[in-house]
This record gives sequence, structure tokens and C-alpha cells, in this order.
Amino acid sequence: MQPSVSSGEEDNALLIYLALISRKSERPLSVMVQSSHSAGKSTLADAVASLVPPEDQVSYSALTGQALYYLGAGGLTHKVLCVAEEEGASKAVYAIKLLVSSGHLAIVSTGKDADTGKLVTKTYEVQGPVALLMTTTAPMVDEELASRLVAITVSESVSQTRAIHCAQRTAYSAAGLAAKASREAITSRHHNAQRLIEPMPVVIAMADELAFSDATTRSRRDHDKYLSLIAASALLHQHQREVKTVNADSGVISYVEATSDDVALADRLAMGVIIRDCSDLPPVTAALLSSLASWAGTEPFTRRAAREALGLGDTQLKVHLARLVELEYALCLHSGRSVSYQLAWGDPGLTRNSNTGNDPGDRSSTDSMRGETIRSGQKTIRSGSGRGEVGGRSGSNRPTSNGSSSQVRPRKSAPSTTASPTCTYRDEAGDYPYEVALRSAGDMGGRRS
Repeated sequence: MQPSVSSGEEDNALLIYLALISRKSERPLSVMVQSSHSAGKSTLADAVASLVPPEDQVSYSALTGQALYYLGAGGLTHKVLCVAEEEGASKAVYAIKLLVSSGHLAIVSTGKDADTGKLVTKTYEVQGPVALLMTTTAPMVDEELASRLVAITVSESVSQTRAIHCAQRTAYSAAGLAAKASREAITSRHHNAQRLIEPMPVVIAMADELAFSDATTRSRRDHDKYLSLIAASALLHQHQREVKTVNADSGVISYVEATSDDVALADRLAMGVIIRDCSDLPPVTAALLSSLASWAGTEPFTRRAAREALGLGDTQLKVHLARLVELEYALCLHSGRSVSYQLAWGDPGLTRNSNTGNDPGDRSSTDSMRGETIRSGQKTIRSGSGRGEVGGRSGSNRPTSNGSSSQVRPRKSAPSTTASPTCTYRDEAGDYPYEVALRSAGDMGGRRS
């Protein structure tokens, strides 16, 4: 990766990189980088996209409703489509959804025949596969579009801000000048390496040993994203792997086979992004819920106290806290003019991307395994009692905060949980260990132990 990518976003950058590599596979991944203003989403997306050869990249600031239909049959085949902001592509959302899902667009329109001058019907087609890279500041994105993309959130924690400040200061140092000079060589190396990658099918031989949640219909798409991430890792290493062949009616087909290394990498990167808890909360909202559970437990709190304790912006906290109240994960308590909040779900292990410390956007830490992963189709193993019973009417019998952050009582620490066990996959070479963090319900994806 480029030196400009800060250390806190390494996994995010790697996931985006693999998604862009997947443009040369049969089922590519598409990514949306989501954050509030000034969080660095464009910097992250641009840094990774710069590693793609120019001839394989199509970038636009905005798209009209039918713009994609007229790019030509091969205008997007095995390429990366970069859109600066989701808002600029709002008129083309329908075309983008079709392109991402089916890898094909077709439209029929009328026009004049060059020879006769009469109106004739003409078909315009665009062929994929194509990998989409898009950024957005919107807390809520078109649900049908979001289900087709991998949503990545940029860390907005204080620690990440310090790391960015450090990188910005380093850029003005002698070491920063040297790093900037070497960046062109790094970029050129990535361009040449990616030019060597050939479109080729990927076989996941251990696919029967994988497991994924079947609790929601959205998992049908998320499961495919998970498999595509494994395939992208294998495709990236095709020149380090043996190219195998299989006989078919149409002839001999060459393919590369995914290994346990590819599965382990996909498990790590997909955790909390593709493999999510059954609440189906957006990643940023799920991260906030986890941070609030670790900080406040079931004690009431004010927005001001939460802002100061967790280092969050008021807009970010207001939007996602309102969503938690709407979905009944939190209660809004009124007492006169005083307003406070209280979590209705007391288990801090609810979300699989929960963090230690005050870093709602960081996916570096993992949750404890408090359930068991099982294969699709088998009887689902659920967590215990689930959400606690909600109390009486708000304001009548619940303690409230006085609204002053300096006088808010100390928060309860999150209950301790057991460490995630190491799962192993046995192959001919022996056991391959890797860490898999699973949420409390225990019915999401990953490999069986």
C-alpha cells in the first residue's frame, strides 16, 4: 500500500484493493466507503484506486441517468468504475444496481438512420464484469444499492485523527519528501503487477467446509460477496499458484484454486463488514452501539456525555443514536426539559465489530465467541435470552441524567468475555490455524471449527 494510507485503515485498504482486483474475476466485488465529512474516505479510496493501471480505471464525478448505457460494449469490461460521491450518481442508481448485479446493461432507443433519415430502433449494450468504487457521506444509502455493495466505514476516533495529523506532519519532513519521491515507483510496480493478472476462474475446493448465516434473505448476497473475496485473493496470487485444468464439453478450462490462506484472509477482512450480526445494523451504527454498551452499559447517559467520552461528532452521534432508538436498541428518556438515553440491550457483545477503547470505527479488535457457527441449512444455534424486556413508560420510573457531562456518574465497565478460540482447518499439509471472531448469536459466516 502507499505510505499515505494510515495504519488504522490497513484492513480497509486491503479489502478495497482485493475488490478492485476482483474486476478480473467472474463475480467482482463493489465497495462503498462511508463516513462523515472530513473523515478521510476520499483519501483512502483515491490512494487504493491509484494502484490500478489507468487503462483499467474509469472515473467520474457524477453520472446522469442513462450515461452508463452509452459507454460501448467493452467500455467497462474488467475495469474499475470510480464515482466520487454517491450523491453525484443518484440519477444513475438504477443502472448501477443492474450493472453490479448482472454485469450487463442494455437499453433500446430511437434515432435517425444515417442513410435514410428515418427513425430506427437501436440497442445499446454494456458488458461487465466491473468493480464499483464509490464514496458517500450519507448516513442512509439506497437499501437496494447498499445490499449489492460492501460498505466500509472510516474510523472517526480520536486515535485515528492523531495518526492522520502525524502523517500530515511527516509529509513536510525530509522523510516525507523521500516517501513522496518513492511513491511513483511503488505505484508503477502495482500497475505492472496488475497487468500480469489474467481473467481466470477460481475454484474454492474447501467450499463445503465453509459456513454462513441463513437467517436473513440478505445473506444470499452477502454469502456471494464472501466467496468473491476469497476468489479475489486467489486471483491476486495466480502466478504463485499452480494453474489447474478441468475437461468440459466446451474444451479444457484452466483455473486457479483458492487455499486456506485465502479463506483466512477473507475471514479477517469480512468480519463485521460482510459477515455481520443478525441485527443487520449498518456498520457505523453497530459500532456505536458496541461502544455505548462498553462505556455506559445499561446506565442512562446524555448525548453530550457520550460525545466527550467517545470522541464523536454531534451530527454523527445524533443520526446513529436516533436510528438505535427507532429500532428499539436504545430508549429516549424525557424528564421535563431533560433528555437522556439508555440502552435497551445490555449485552456489549451484540455487535461483532465491537472495540476495546473509544474507537467506534476501528475493526482491528475482535469479539468473543459466545455461540457456535454452523453450516447453512442446519438448525440454527441462537443466543440465550436476547434483548431484555423494556420497562414502563419513559420518564416515569427510570433515572435520568441532569444533562451536565461533568456531573454524570461513572459508567459501568463492559462485562468481560472469553477470548476468541482459534479455529483450524485440516488439509494435506496439516492444521492451518487462524483467528475467527464470532458474535454472540453464533449464526453468521466463517469456517466451521
